[in-house]
Amino acid sequence: MTGVIILPNYNDWRSLVVLTEELKEVLNTLPGQWLMLVVDDASPSPRPSEWRPSGVHSIRLVANQGHQAAIFFGLAWVREHWPDVEHVVVMDADGEDDPQALPLLVQREEDVVFAQRGQRHENWKFQVGYRLYKILFRMVTGKRMAVGNFAMLRGNVLHALSDAGFAHFGAALLNWTGSKAYVTVNRRPRIDGQSSMNAQKLMYHGLRSLVENMESLVHWMLRMFVGVMLVVATLGSYALVSKFILRNAVPGWTSILGVGLCVAALVVFVGFVLGLVALSVRWQYGLMARRSAWIDQPLTQDGPPEPDPDSTLQP
Repeated sequence: MTGVIILPNYNDWRSLVVLTEELKEVLNTLPGQWLMLVVDDASPSPRPSEWRPSGVHSIRLVANQGHQAAIFFGLAWVREHWPDVEHVVVMDADGEDDPQALPLLVQREEDVVFAQRGQRHENWKFQVGYRLYKILFRMVTGKRMAVGNFAMLRGNVLHALSDAGFAHFGAALLNWTGSKAYVTVNRRPRIDGQSSMNAQKLMYHGLRSLVENMESLVHWMLRMFVGVMLVVATLGSYALVSKFILRNAVPGWTSILGVGLCVAALVVFVGFVLGLVALSVRWQYGLMARRSAWIDQPLTQDGPPEPDPDSTLQP
């Protein structure tokens, strides 16, 4: 068995110092050969003096690309340099993903095994916003969003994701048509400091998951547009029948309501068109994201040469 742990990182060096040591202890109990790969998303903060990446590979992006892009570049790099890897596990670098859950994920036989989120430690504002996001996600896609980045995927999934690209890692895995499994894992408190995830970032993160399900979003917009137009048509028919057939006075509010509904229908229709455009952009994103020029040469403590792409995993 061969496996790689991908750790996307942005300024979480102090957390990584602790997390990588915890991971080494757990990986020593797993069969086969395992490595850790830190994907540094152009972190501006320097590495702390206590950072000793023995047995840890790292790559650095030449510019900040965001958390999800960092995951993608890590997957792409693993596919290019270690194409025969059997298991790939993605974990956040802040320590909230519990390394003790790794044996539970690896022992499963499914293509994708999610570490389904259990207890959380964020403040109430974040949790309220996250619950609203999950409700919207289920309304649009019909799927339950209870997973994050912590997941194990097999080699065939690695190849598929690195080919197609993705805007949101968790949502892309939820769309996987192969076998999936869920293991409930409680989130730990962050190792170092508070989360940088605020309302704006949460909203942007949620929109990325909807972009990943753009077909469902476009269909939802189209249903909304059709529903609003049916209401407008019904109201217009009522006004016409009342005025010209029944000879009744038409209330003044009907014209105001009709104009308002027409505007609403136009807004929804524009959203539908923009959804189609975003769908095209979403596929283009997958093509553009494969540019290897965004990745610097891999770095380790002793600066060894880049692994042979045709070889098996080597520390």
